[in-house]
Amino acid sequence: MTDPKSKMTQLFRACWDDEALKARFMADPKAVLKEHGLDVPDSMDVKVVENADDCVHITLPFPPAGHKDLSHDELCAAGYHGSSALHGTLSSMAEHKNKLAQVFAACWKDEALKARLMADPKAVLKEHGLDVLDGIDVKVVENADDCVHITLPTQPAGHQDLSDDELRVAAGGTLNAVAELFLTMLVI
Repeated sequence: MTDPKSKMTQLFRACWDDEALKARFMADPKAVLKEHGLDVPDSMDVKVVENADDCVHITLPFPPAGHKDLSHDELCAAGYHGSSALHGTLSSMAEHKNKLAQVFAACWKDEALKARLMADPKAVLKEHGLDVLDGIDVKVVENADDCVHITLPTQPAGHQDLSDDELRVAAGGTLNAVAELFLTMLVI
């Protein structure tokens, strides 16, 4: 039996190769996920967004239970599930992960900051030491207890010749991260 992360990777690969499938996935993600062996509870809404060469999506995760009582460090640890919508646009991925987790943690504590992140993500990211390359549009989507966003990563060049593991690396780890985040949301 194929694990869910591999199924998600295979679905992404299939979407890159088949525009009709990608269009169906964008329009009716739950049906396409089910066709690929990934069942979604009826109570969960799923939305798909697509990264492009000039546009990336950041998914603000649903805050952890009891987040109002957690320390800053605990929130930062919970704030980063491994997804990185800005792969390839920042110099240090470890630093990027930590800073993005800090942004998420701060947003969970500060509704005004969250509203600003949603409205002007590049400015808020810059304030937190996350510079985005010129010409890249950043959009923020927010997961909720009843809605999860899946980001279809940009198609890596030559993806047809890559193994699933090589593809995950070529996509900057986002394939694994998106699958992991999606599966985490289904456990709620």
